[in-house]
Order: sequence, then structure tokens, then C-alpha cells
Amino acid sequence: MSDFSRITVVSVTGLQAVASGALSAIELSMRQLSGSRGLLLSPAQPEGMMKNVRHVAIKPFGYMEYSLFVLYSLGQFIDTEFALIVQNDGWAMDVSNWRPEFFDYDYLGAPVHLARVHRHDGAVYRGGFSWVEDFVKGVPVENIFNGGFSLRSKKLLNAPRALGIPFQIPVPSVSATAPHAMQWDGEAVLEDVWLCISARQQLERAGMKFPSLDIARQFSIEHAAPVLHGEDSVRHIFGHHSKLRKIVDENRRIIRYDIPQPIAESIYGEKWIMDWFRDVGYSIHWPMQG
Repeated sequence: MSDFSRITVVSVTGLQAVASGALSAIELSMRQLSGSRGLLLSPAQPEGMMKNVRHVAIKPFGYMEYSLFVLYSLGQFIDTEFALIVQNDGWAMDVSNWRPEFFDYDYLGAPVHLARVHRHDGAVYRGGFSWVEDFVKGVPVENIFNGGFSLRSKKLLNAPRALGIPFQIPVPSVSATAPHAMQWDGEAVLEDVWLCISARQQLERAGMKFPSLDIARQFSIEHAAPVLHGEDSVRHIFGHHSKLRKIVDENRRIIRYDIPQPIAESIYGEKWIMDWFRDVGYSIHWPMQG
């Protein structure tokens, strides 16, 4: 059995509306990781907070500032060797699927649908797990590992500041449809994309260790993909993260999908994930159920 006192289960949100759900994700994960610490950083302390979870007040902010906070400031609040970042839509599911070798890595998260592929004519971002086709053919692929549910060493948390790695914001693409918002090719301003693509080489030169694709897919799942996941393999994953699935009530182990059931079931592998949730004691609510 691993020593989970090495882990602080932490959630950061500048949106007070989701702080209660973030706290639920911390508590659910701590129940899986006996001996771990808990930490919530949010504008205000939610009601019903467990005594073994510490609260730190932060100012309200949006996602861009969230990325900067996690990359450059979170490390100062972590007193353990590792931090497990959780959110209201991602937490530890089944400790029996924890592997001691997860501690061998400085950054660990689920492989996501987006990756950068190095073809003969240059590097391109490919989404929708279409990069798997290139991977199978032996084309070099730079994977992005999900940050919403991720294990990070204290060394990794401190590295961007200690190494002075700047966060450079590229020119956004043209917003063609309403409601208009800034968009970036390859999502380069998301903190997990920045870590895995923009800063990875500098971090690796400083000794940071990133996982193989095989280790990452055993640690967590965002969405299933052909070749990467099968019906049986989903049940051997430690945790999950997806904007589709949110915790509603941690005591009664209720989650809510943000899309109707028929649409969710039409997504590759999502029904396997639903069955996994039910098998470990969760019930699922759908939008039409209120």
C-alpha cells in the first residue's frame, strides 16, 4: 500500500459557485486516499467543510488566471511531496486501481483528445482523438495530459517560477460566431497544454518526468478512445475528469451529466464509464431529472 500522506488533495477555483462541488471532490478523493491532506482555495469557505480540509481564501478569477495561479502560485500552499488536483468534475474513483509507480512521475493526468503530431510537413494539432491514427502508424505524437485531475510533484509545481519559464499568450484566432470569445489554435493558453507542449522540454531538462501514454491512461480518463480504451480497461483506472460529469452529492454519491442520456450513450466508451460509476456505488442523474 502506498503512503498517501505524501499527497495533498487540492482544488482551486476562483468561482465561488463551484466551490461546494470542488470541496466534494476533495472529500471523495480523501476517502480513497487514507492519510492524505485536503486543501481548498476559493473566494469563501463553503458550508459544511470537514475539519481535515484546510481553506485558503483567494480572489475571484476566471480560467486564464486559474492557469497562471496553478502554474506559478499553487506550489507555495502545498506542504507535501505531491498534490492531487481535483475539481467538481474530476476526482479519485477507485483506490484499488492506484499503482505505486504513479509516484515516479512529476506530472500525471489522463491523455486528452488533443495532441500535437509531427508529420513530414510540420507539426499540427489534431483533436477528437484523431491523433491515435498517427500514433498507431508510428508518427511522433506529443501528448497532452489532463490537468483537471492530475498528480503533480512539489518540484513540478515550483518549477515554472523557479526556472523563470514565461507564459506567453499567442495571438488568438478570429472569433467567427456569436457569442464571441477569444480562441487559440491548440488551446495553448490552457495550463495543461502549456506544461505538456510549450514548457515540457525545459521542464524535462530540469529533471521533471512525464508519463508514457500507457501509464497516463491507467491513471485517469477524460473520454474514451478507440485503441486506448476498452470496456474492461476502463474499470482499472484510478480517477476521472470530464466537463460532462459533475458531483452533486458526495454523501449519497450522486453525479450529474450535463447532456441527455441518449447523447451521452452515443459517445464512444461513455456507457462503459457510466457502468464503472455504478459499479463503485454512484448513481447518475440526467438533465431532465432536475
